[in-house]
Amino acid sequence: MNEKGFYFDIVFFKRFLRVLKILFPKWCSVTVLLFFLLLCVLLLRQVVVYNVGLIPSKYYGVLGEKDFKGFVSHTVYSLVLTISVAFLYATEGYIASVFYVTNRKILTRHLHKKYFQDILYYQLNVLDGIVDNPDQRITQDCDGLCKSFSDIIAKLLISPFVICYYMYDTWARFKHMQIRSNAESAAFYRCGHVEEDKANSKLDSLISTQNRLVLKEYGLNFSVKLADYMGSILNYIILAVPIFGGAYNNLTPSELSSVISKNAFVTVYLIYSFTSVIDLAINVTDLAGVTHRVAHMMEQLNKWSCHDKDLQDTAIDVYPGSAFMRDSNISDTAFIVTDLTYSPPNSHDKILVKDLSFDLKAKRNILITGDSGCGKTSLLRILGCLWKARSGTVERKIIHGPKGVLYLPQKPFLTDGSLRQQIMYPYNECNYIGKLKYDMLSPGETQRLSFVRLFYSHPPFAVLDEATSQVSLDMERILYEQCHKLGITLCSVGHRDSLRAFHQCELHLDGCGGWCITDLRTEEGSGENCHL
Repeated sequence: MNEKGFYFDIVFFKRFLRVLKILFPKWCSVTVLLFFLLLCVLLLRQVVVYNVGLIPSKYYGVLGEKDFKGFVSHTVYSLVLTISVAFLYATEGYIASVFYVTNRKILTRHLHKKYFQDILYYQLNVLDGIVDNPDQRITQDCDGLCKSFSDIIAKLLISPFVICYYMYDTWARFKHMQIRSNAESAAFYRCGHVEEDKANSKLDSLISTQNRLVLKEYGLNFSVKLADYMGSILNYIILAVPIFGGAYNNLTPSELSSVISKNAFVTVYLIYSFTSVIDLAINVTDLAGVTHRVAHMMEQLNKWSCHDKDLQDTAIDVYPGSAFMRDSNISDTAFIVTDLTYSPPNSHDKILVKDLSFDLKAKRNILITGDSGCGKTSLLRILGCLWKARSGTVERKIIHGPKGVLYLPQKPFLTDGSLRQQIMYPYNECNYIGKLKYDMLSPGETQRLSFVRLFYSHPPFAVLDEATSQVSLDMERILYEQCHKLGITLCSVGHRDSLRAFHQCELHLDGCGGWCITDLRTEEGSGENCHL
């Protein structure tokens, strides 16, 4: 199916059923209870509305008979019905809104769990290219789906019964719409679990605000409906003044007027019921569009989570306060690269590097150099499990993250939160006061902040992608010297000649698939470590 055209076909119904399984996971779930409560209120409202519709015919009777006692009794009865129908309308709207907000929370949290799983957000935004605007689908489309669903589902179920009843009654009388631009930086940090918590926190805040609005709308809906239905009673109260005053003694027989009024109401309400179903067609169309977009995104997330398992890395449990605790039994080798050949994703005609072999061992810093576009950052993506190699192997000896290999991208990823959170990232610290205004930080300051993260985490290995390109040479020296003092082994990508002083060997990529490793301590290249 063309994703640009959404249809009511078998694909829609399959996708819609998958969404329903998420919204209604079991019979005793809160969404099921809310749905049946909404259905009951709708049915009860239909009964009360029907009796409200009979108010005019009974007024014809008591006014025609000039029965003052009956008029007072019927007016009290009418007021009770009017208040009841206003209450039921407001209650129906309140339950429908709670149903919508609850569904949005459940569906959005489900998407968050999928989206932030490992590095799926990176694969979906950068590598996939099929799903457009994932952020819009998680926010606006998910919201639209839940809103349309809550607006029409109960009305669709109850409308046939209402139409059938009023058709019968008529015959008898002759008669219910914050990582895309930073996906790669976030992926290098392996921060999906943290961003999921932050996204869920913002979702909870949004849901809380919506719940407060729902409560305010309750009183407003009650007042509006009360005024709507009170108007019909007021007409008869005004009419009673001249009737009981004797101004209309020559009225036609009340029985005939009562029958005419009653049948007129039934006919009008039947037309209204048909019109409501027609109006629902617009909502159903909206539901189809957003259902396709949300369900399509879920399908792509499931696809990425089920294949290319070799790109996925071991889950990392990180806890505040454990940053400086290293495993004494950790391997002295980060990874071993053997005969690695790689190309950009979906561009296998262009080989960036061919048959590359090297390893990153403790206390042996490696500097990766080469012209722009030669494949330096691409190599880091391979090492970071973001891209899949064309051939060869990358044997990873330790995990990614603060306790193994920590990646520092050229453009540091700043999450929302306090300065404390920025330093601890990707450790998750939810209790904080104050926010850091990121637009006040210069590029150099953000790069220095990323090094503070590195020093806080104190991993045995770190991969730096031009991580000092925006700082001065003096600051660069301070940062690299601090890495040396902390015993952090580095694999750096950079263009500055000053970086050579902080590395033991250089891996140079020539941009044509060739490479060469040079021992910087002797400035001599080894033939067996070159592939030109």
